[in-house]
Amino acid sequence: MPFNLQNKTHEVQCTIQKGVDTMAFSIRLTDEEKRLADSYAKIHAMSLGEAFKKALFEKIEDEYDIAIADEAYAEYVKGGKKSKPIAELWKECELRIIALRSPHALTSSLRNSTTTQDA
Repeated sequence: MPFNLQNKTHEVQCTIQKGVDTMAFSIRLTDEEKRLADSYAKIHAMSLGEAFKKALFEKIEDEYDIAIADEAYAEYVKGGKKSKPIAELWKECELRIIALRSPHALTSSLRNSTTTQDA
């Protein structure tokens, strides 16, 4: 969100504690940003500081997961491996697609395949 000088700003001070270590920081928010952050914290029954801490660490975790996935994919491609269409996997596993038109279609389809296999 771009910082908007036309709106009144609020300085929010937060403290993050982990064990005995603590870190304090402050952030400037517009009225709209403050309302949004307060609303989020209230909905999740946490303090504003806890909400910022949660958001920060979730963002860090998401970016870490993306970096690991990118690394794994690059290794996969570098190894000369290629993906196949899902239909080929289904064929290899002798699976078939069942078109469901009613709630009973799956059970009747399963009954028919069991009867056919038993015969």
